[in-house]
Amino acid sequence: MSQRNAWLLLVILAGLVGLGWYLNQRSPQTQAPTATPAPTPAFLIVNDSTQIVNFSLLDASGEYTSLARGAGGVWTMETRAFNGMADPGQAESAAAQVSALRIVNTLDYPPALAEIGLELPAYTLKVTSTTGEQIILIGNATVTGSGYYILDPGGKVQVVSKFGIDALLNLLSAPPYAQTPAPSPEAAP
Repeated sequence: MSQRNAWLLLVILAGLVGLGWYLNQRSPQTQAPTATPAPTPAFLIVNDSTQIVNFSLLDASGEYTSLARGAGGVWTMETRAFNGMADPGQAESAAAQVSALRIVNTLDYPPALAEIGLELPAYTLKVTSTTGEQIILIGNATVTGSGYYILDPGGKVQVVSKFGIDALLNLLSAPPYAQTPAPSPEAAP
């Protein structure tokens, strides 16, 4: 390679480095994107299941399931056909579900109560906690299927997560009966 070609390549390389520096200085400085903090979820009831003393779910036909936490955390259950001990794990899980009911939206200008199933509600949830009692009316599922319309004790129409309400509605069809021990087999002769 001749000396002339070497100098030419060196000048071209220097020109490219200079052009890169120039373009880098001209481009607008972008800042790293900042994370937008997620909104704190709003809960319908107290967000601590240990504060729930008892709760009842009643449907429009009169079927109900009522669970109460007694002394020592022992759960009892009452339905139309049963009054006795409840499965402690399932009852505690249901209480946790009640305390985790998440408000998806508060409607400032709600439709008429009859249109969203709150004039004659399909379900009523009554919750007694260490902070007081709340009665929540549960209406129709939303058009998008993401939640249920509810009427809170303050008279506000809100949308609550469908997942949470559906889990509670299962208490009516499958109450958390306590497991009875299986009879022990008799010893073979």
